[in-house]
Amino acid sequence: MTFGPLMQVAHAEFEITLAPLRNADMPQIVEGLSRASVTQYTTRLGLGYTAEDGGEFFERMRKAEHVTAWGIYLRSGRETLAGVTECVHRARGPMRVGTTGSMLYDPATWGRGVATACHRARTWYLFAVLGLDALRSEHVLSNEASGRALAGIGSVRVGLQRNVEWYRGAFQHLALVECVNPSDAAWARWWGDDPVPPEFVAARERTRAALEWAEQHVTLL
Repeated sequence: MTFGPLMQVAHAEFEITLAPLRNADMPQIVEGLSRASVTQYTTRLGLGYTAEDGGEFFERMRKAEHVTAWGIYLRSGRETLAGVTECVHRARGPMRVGTTGSMLYDPATWGRGVATACHRARTWYLFAVLGLDALRSEHVLSNEASGRALAGIGSVRVGLQRNVEWYRGAFQHLALVECVNPSDAAWARWWGDDPVPPEFVAARERTRAALEWAEQHVTLL
């Protein structure tokens, strides 16, 4: 599977739909990725993009294996492509682990709960529908908003890669986080006979709350 199914996500300001990307919408991604304000927390910093780059991006996403991805479409008057959210997932022995990533290209959506709602919807789909055991993500440490959004779904920091990027006279560090499926079966597989760290016990409740929210606010179309 490359693109995930249509999902509507409730939000106070926008009509949010997670949907397969459309090639016609690639100019919005190209414009977003060409702004340093958008890419300052990514390894794409300092690059500009062309229409051809957008077409290549679409084809890579369309043909990718072991990926479930969505465009984040918002409607407040007219519909716009505000960003992308995805998960690369593979079986590792008896467990299925995904690596997730998201980006909002439209600064007008920042700080308005869009990323939080989409994180909850994506986590619900990957855990409750696909049955993945755990999700891994990363974010630049100085991107505190991204860190809060990931923590809100129950992600816990498990590592730090120092000096991964240089921006405006300072090195940026990359935080590595994990979120474990809170179901009893997945939880038992993940931890086995090892003691569960206390921070993950608390995080499990946040993940459960995020999934409960999604059960009420996310609709598979």
